[in-house]
Amino acid sequence: MDIEETVAGVVAHFTDEATRAFNCDVFHVGEPECTAEAIANSLHAYPVLAPVRVVIVRGVEGANAAFGNELALLVENLPPAVVLVLSGEKLDERTKWAAVLKKNCAVFTFAVPRNITPWIRQRAKSRGFTFDDDAAELLSDFVGTNVFRAADEIEKLTLFVRPRKTISAEDVEAVAGIARTDTVYQLNDAIDGGHCERALQIAHRLQEHSMQAATIAGLILQHWMQLRAAADVLQNPDEIPLKELVGENRDFVLKKLTDSARALGRDRIRRGVRLALAAESAMKSSWLADKSVGLDALTLQLSASPRGRSLRGHSAYARGKT
Repeated sequence: MDIEETVAGVVAHFTDEATRAFNCDVFHVGEPECTAEAIANSLHAYPVLAPVRVVIVRGVEGANAAFGNELALLVENLPPAVVLVLSGEKLDERTKWAAVLKKNCAVFTFAVPRNITPWIRQRAKSRGFTFDDDAAELLSDFVGTNVFRAADEIEKLTLFVRPRKTISAEDVEAVAGIARTDTVYQLNDAIDGGHCERALQIAHRLQEHSMQAATIAGLILQHWMQLRAAADVLQNPDEIPLKELVGENRDFVLKKLTDSARALGRDRIRRGVRLALAAESAMKSSWLADKSVGLDALTLQLSASPRGRSLRGHSAYARGKT
């Protein structure tokens, strides 16, 4: 069972279908309506014809220090007739508010799928819909490994295409408000190719579509870890096959990784991995207030020509500078 199914199970267990609309509220950190005041009002609202109500806050890893501190206070003073579900990527437990959440909440850890495309297909199939090949890949490239975001987009798509049962790439573009050039896959492609300006534009458009800067940085890091694996395979072709190292069976993706690793070179990839690791850590911490600035710095450093700029940004991140 994955995290999305688990949360759905919690909602189904604690709420009745007839009154669920009155007793279940969902907030997404980073969206305008997700404020500490709004969450507090929801937590203290009385259940309607039910013993308890459920409040879900998604994307807690995107919370800044001020919001995180207010969330911690709410968790420490929960009313008895409410179930609060917080979901997101791993938090920086060095922050006081994250430590409070861990202390006061039951914590469950779920594996993040390396390739979310099969999950998207299965999710749609369970609802009686199918994705065209291009559509599933496009949505996968857009949401990365965020199953909550994928689930939200699938629900919107199933409503949009009815009475049809097949979801096309055009449907994904229309509902998600994206173009085929505005995906994490295209962002990594632009970075690998050294196209700084295009990479920055894609990164900015992804954030405009509510993808958190820290999430994008994590997906960039994942890609560079795959590049490192491809570079290792190029140097030692008789070792473990690349598809097993990265958990990827699509031939065109494996070829793309191999070609990029060959073009970038092993040393540059290793420096890039160190930079991406430091940048992602910085964006998950509380001291870097503007995460988008950190993402811009990471994008520029990774896509810069090795002759025009050295990849030394990891030391700046480690010292707390941008």
